[in-house]
Amino acid sequence: MKLRLTIDIFSGRPNPYQIIEGNEAKKMLNKIKLNAALRNNARQSEPENLGYRGIIVENLDGAKTDFPEYFRITPDRLFAGAQNADASSDQFETGILDGLAKFKGIGNKKEFKNLLIAEMTNLRNSDAILSDLVIPPILIPRPNPCQCAPDPDLAWWNDGSTRQFGNNCYNYATNYRTDTFAQPGKAAGQ
Repeated sequence: MKLRLTIDIFSGRPNPYQIIEGNEAKKMLNKIKLNAALRNNARQSEPENLGYRGIIVENLDGAKTDFPEYFRITPDRLFAGAQNADASSDQFETGILDGLAKFKGIGNKKEFKNLLIAEMTNLRNSDAILSDLVIPPILIPRPNPCQCAPDPDLAWWNDGSTRQFGNNCYNYATNYRTDTFAQPGKAAGQ
């Protein structure tokens, strides 16, 4: 058995990953506890937030397991395409944190571990808060939108040349043209 584990945390740059094989891969999968069978459910969708969105598991050699060939595990759910299931990933996430040294693309391991723990906590807390809230729809637009928002004139950004191909959504959101395909923290060396 050969698995690729990807920590889905970055936006706009490659996520850290690790490839594990054999008994190590089997032990890692055994740490995931499914509390229900996979089912179609339109109410639950994969996380779309910035920051930590779970761990993606890919079965690279097609070995037979109780899990789909490709899935995402979050603190309380497993997502596989249009299906999902209640799951517990506490032991799985602990195994990921314990094995961070083997992941490629994380930079300073201590700093990344602290970031990852904070992001995992944020995802857990946001899921708990959102599941308890019932938010009524907003029917009236806000009269005073943010004055710092970029001009919605996309023609300026989509010039088919330097501006379009040297800038991205981060440049647009910050309303700052750099022609360097900007990333959060890049200018500060992070």
